[in-house]
Amino acid sequence: MTQPYEVFVQWKRGGAHEHAVTVTASDREMALTLAKRNVDVRGAPVSIWVTPRSEIAQTSADDPTLAPSIEREYRNVSWYARERQ
Repeated sequence: MTQPYEVFVQWKRGGAHEHAVTVTASDREMALTLAKRNVDVRGAPVSIWVTPRSEIAQTSADDPTLAPSIEREYRNVSWYARERQ
């Protein structure tokens, strides 16, 4: 049974991995092989990650925990001065 794998590539050492392509494969090894072939055309990557799409978790657009906090006094320098006393 095949499934979609998401491919992430690091183009520069120390850089972030970014989504490159989705491949369909029967297992991780095949997904990595397909990813290497697909990405190799674009350049010389430093690192390639593959993960089954089903293993990626995401939030919903209306997730209340993503809303910015109202209380951000800790960002003000005066908060640190008070806390150290």
